[in-house]
Amino acid sequence: MENPIIDKWEIFLTNPLGFFGILPKFIIANIFGKVPWAFRTVNILFHIENCFLIYFLADILLNKRIALVTALLASSHPILTESITWIAGGGYAQYTFFILLGISLYLLSVKKERLYYASLISFLIALLTSEKAMAFPFILVSLHLSYPKLLNKKI
Repeated sequence: MENPIIDKWEIFLTNPLGFFGILPKFIIANIFGKVPWAFRTVNILFHIENCFLIYFLADILLNKRIALVTALLASSHPILTESITWIAGGGYAQYTFFILLGISLYLLSVKKERLYYASLISFLIALLTSEKAMAFPFILVSLHLSYPKLLNKKI
């Protein structure tokens, strides 16, 4: 928020690999100005979507009761406070969203193969948000090892 070029195009030259991490901050700074509530609102929206995706994934892999408990725990656990209240921590919620979306699309691609490509696009967006998204392929391998009957296809 205190970055003097957050509302200028030059911000994308400072970290070209983190394009999607910078993009929401750039848009917010140009629409609302450099006000904390606007930056935190985006973090909160990503966090809410992450909770829905956690519920969806747990429902597919386990059951509705565990999915509900898991999503409620994820929504209120204090360890996730940083990604909501700390403006610079919003990138955590953003790349988590795209990773969870990619996993969800991958699981759905068992029935509709074209969703596999959407899963890859989601992974690329996550990767352009944070380098920590490199864990995605390992997560998919872990899913295949843990749920071989659910994921009845080759990687």
